[in-house]
Amino acid sequence: MIQQLSGKTNRYTFNTAHKADVISTGERYFHVFRGKSEQAPYHVLIKQCAQPQLIHSPAHALLVEEILLNINKLHPNIAPTLDVVQHNGTYYIMREYVQGVSLHNVMFDPDYKTLRSAPFLLEITRQLCEITAALHAHGIVQRNIKPTNIILESNELGYIDTENPRIQLVDFERIQVAGTSMLNFARLPISRSYSSPEMVLQQANLISTATDIYSIGIVLFELFAHVPAYNTPNQNLILNMQVAFPLKKTPEMPKELFAILHKAAYKHVFRKPPTHYDAKEVHAFLKNAITLRYTSALDVYADIREFFTRQSEKKRLFGLLQ
Repeated sequence: MIQQLSGKTNRYTFNTAHKADVISTGERYFHVFRGKSEQAPYHVLIKQCAQPQLIHSPAHALLVEEILLNINKLHPNIAPTLDVVQHNGTYYIMREYVQGVSLHNVMFDPDYKTLRSAPFLLEITRQLCEITAALHAHGIVQRNIKPTNIILESNELGYIDTENPRIQLVDFERIQVAGTSMLNFARLPISRSYSSPEMVLQQANLISTATDIYSIGIVLFELFAHVPAYNTPNQNLILNMQVAFPLKKTPEMPKELFAILHKAAYKHVFRKPPTHYDAKEVHAFLKNAITLRYTSALDVYADIREFFTRQSEKKRLFGLLQ
């Protein structure tokens, strides 16, 4: 079924019956489609709000539009939002469709195993940390940093410039601005593997920039280890692992690098189910763990860069000795 949406300066078309353009319809909060813009040659990503209360009034819609249409000005690696449109009582959010490959595919798809050189991984780390730091400097917590929301730009044939890779961070509908969720979620939206314990346990008053730094720590662990941080065939157990299981070093990962990632994703490991503790005790455990993480995404990158520099110097020294 072909649908048309009219924005302030543009019209958008998408086909809900065309499988190639249906990206996701089973997600709890949004149905996602690829569409076309009548006034531009590029594709657009169209996110349909699956729950009416997410944007609860025209005034709220104007606020959401103002935030999303300007957020890409904070950093050039943030995918631009084009429009927020109401149609038949439902709100739609349109942004540019980023041509590329998700970091998830780069990490786990064997077709991309050549994209794992130290300079390449370090450049991805730099860009991710700098984008996040720019958001934090303006009071924004992204709350949904995960590999599928980090896109490596490519050409139409899927070629990625390995010498000068460029990422785009996408999916800003879950952000928190100045301590308040932009959209009206009934519960904190969480992601398997990548959401921090304070998010999993619905402690909204503990959400801060350290929440994003936790997610960065998990993403970078997987980027360098090439294995999931929490690996189990039972997907229903992953949320429990995010709260109760420590992050474990892989045999191949240098302990110095693991120490950096462990600090970024530091958490209290609950030895019993959190429901077996007093609520104040749970809050105190989570709050204390947050204070032990990095306070800045740029500090995470600085320590990883220093680690790679030391590794490079060791290799040069080894070569000279040989």
